[in-house]
Amino acid sequence: MGWSMIRDPRTIPPGGKSTFTLEVEDSGKKLSDIEITFEVDPKDASSMDPEKLKTDVAGCAKATFTASQSVNKDLDVLVRAKWKMAGQDKECAMIVEVRPNLAKTK
Repeated sequence: MGWSMIRDPRTIPPGGKSTFTLEVEDSGKKLSDIEITFEVDPKDASSMDPEKLKTDVAGCAKATFTASQSVNKDLDVLVRAKWKMAGQDKECAMIVEVRPNLAKTK
């Protein structure tokens, strides 16, 4: 049983978006219909859309992280994905860097 998660991009300005893709497999077989729940911390700094979804036939679940426009200082937001696999609770997490100075340099 395995999984992998990527985010693109890692660093965004306030109001920016990053796509999270979680892939779940077992012995090389992509697992569909696995319910994934995404959580963010701190909650008031961002959101995930959707927060809950199921993996598709390719074993993938994609959600979009959006940073709050009100972030006014450098902030690392923890994005956590949770699911059950073979009766066990699974979890992985990644950081999205929200950097207000990115918006000023563009």
